[in-house]
Amino acid sequence: MVTYARVSFDRSGVGKSVEQQVDALQAEAVARGWIIGPVVTDVGIGASRFSTKERPGYAQLTTVLETGDILAVWEISRATRRTDEWAALVELCRSRGVRLFTGTRLLDLDDPDDEQQANQSHVSAVYETAKTRKRVKRDVDARAAQGKVHGQLGFGYRRVFDPETGARTWELDPVAAQAIREAVDGLLGGTTSMNRIIKRWNAAGLTTSTGKPWRQVTLRQMLLRESLAGIRVLRGERMEAPAVWPAIISEAEHLQIVARYRDASDPNPRRGAEVKHLLTGIATCYRCHQTINWQHRHEAGKVPQYRCPTGHVTRQAQPVDDLTELHVRYIIEQWRIEGFLAEPEQPDAAHQHLEEAARLEKLLADADAAYTAGDLSIARLTAIEKDLAPKIEAARERAASVATNPILHALVWDSKVTWDGADVQQRREFVRACLKIEIQPTRRGLREFDRESVKFWDISRGPASIMLLRNDE
Repeated sequence: MVTYARVSFDRSGVGKSVEQQVDALQAEAVARGWIIGPVVTDVGIGASRFSTKERPGYAQLTTVLETGDILAVWEISRATRRTDEWAALVELCRSRGVRLFTGTRLLDLDDPDDEQQANQSHVSAVYETAKTRKRVKRDVDARAAQGKVHGQLGFGYRRVFDPETGARTWELDPVAAQAIREAVDGLLGGTTSMNRIIKRWNAAGLTTSTGKPWRQVTLRQMLLRESLAGIRVLRGERMEAPAVWPAIISEAEHLQIVARYRDASDPNPRRGAEVKHLLTGIATCYRCHQTINWQHRHEAGKVPQYRCPTGHVTRQAQPVDDLTELHVRYIIEQWRIEGFLAEPEQPDAAHQHLEEAARLEKLLADADAAYTAGDLSIARLTAIEKDLAPKIEAARERAASVATNPILHALVWDSKVTWDGADVQQRREFVRACLKIEIQPTRRGLREFDRESVKFWDISRGPASIMLLRNDE
């Protein structure tokens, strides 16, 4: 007898439910005089069409089952809840003369009566799974519509229970919430960096919500969460109802963090090591558009270089860094001369732009509702959409453009934040916020460093005003 046992979710973490299934089935085998053979298990893995995990144990059955064996399962749903898998299992049992024991009855799947009973049990299991999923989805949707939590809020919050009603609520974790506020203030103000925060939090014993040390990827993911700004999201869509938990940062601050750190070109998001060179992961190759790496050759006469990962271009690092610094200083001076930041937008400017976008979206939603009710023609709805859609996009772009300025504003006006006094991480933040840099091939015949092979674009004023900078002395 081959035993297969499975449990979708094991709260204990040691597979007790699986052990109980195996014990019960083997007791039946002893009572019936069967020879106990291999035991195959899958723990913490679903068997329905909604499960995306592979089941290594179940896959073994094709090699473990031999002619004349008995396959014992606690019930048919333990074997599979997928119609395609069930059909394959039935065919496997038929072809090898394997009988199926379901805990109470031994079935011969070559017998039409036994096959019908097994098929009915399988259909019932599939239906129960789909019905449960529908019920859970309905509950999740209802909770989201009310701004309630589904699952865990994570770092920054703690769950509490009302002693009288037993209702679950969420409140700020005073230590973690304050750490988040300070981190966001520092990142947006240009006074700290991701790696500095990681070092400080790990040294202070602050861990992630799962008890692990912080890394750049986990810190970045945590800071990008909408829940920190009291925003309830369901399947990527923001819910209209206000969240029932308190916000740690403002929505405007959340937008600024998203604008600066959601970009997948963030340096080495999967590595915890601190980047030590100015343009690693920032400047890009002209041909493949991958970000460049830093390398140092130890042979005589070799100097540190920036190199495309594919080898399309290589350039000496120090002259490129020097040219980059020249452009940063130029941009700072231009701001001061032009008074670009002399009257910066108010701290809540991003929020005001978001409110304007929300107001316009409400008008568009009202128009759509009027069309659905028959009070508005399709031509009129199309005209309204054509008018409002670009205005909504423009309002969101204005909010995002405000989000790119805080660190640069600090560099220009805050006497405590200077290029000369900044460390590598802060300088990298400055460069990423105001420059796009591309390494191009050196012009033929030149032996010295070719300044024109490094292209700079001023992106400090937002995507609408990108300007190519010249490399003139």
